[in-house]
Amino acid sequence: MSFNIYYSLYIKAPINMIFDAVSEPDQLNNWWTLESSGTPKVNAVYNLNFTNEFNWFGKVSKCEFDKSFYITMT
Repeated sequence: MSFNIYYSLYIKAPINMIFDAVSEPDQLNNWWTLESSGTPKVNAVYNLNFTNEFNWFGKVSKCEFDKSFYITMT
């Protein structure tokens, strides 16, 4: 069984700032995670830490700079 989570957010900002906000760990920490790590490139592993109980990992499955960014949770 697999699950998908999709978000549709409308943000009035330059596309490069939005891309950075969802792909750069220091930017993710500003609005979503407590602490994260990873590099925005295909097959890179991301750690998305919310709490000790919710410490998630994923692999970048698609990365087109300033266009799209997908993480497949592992």
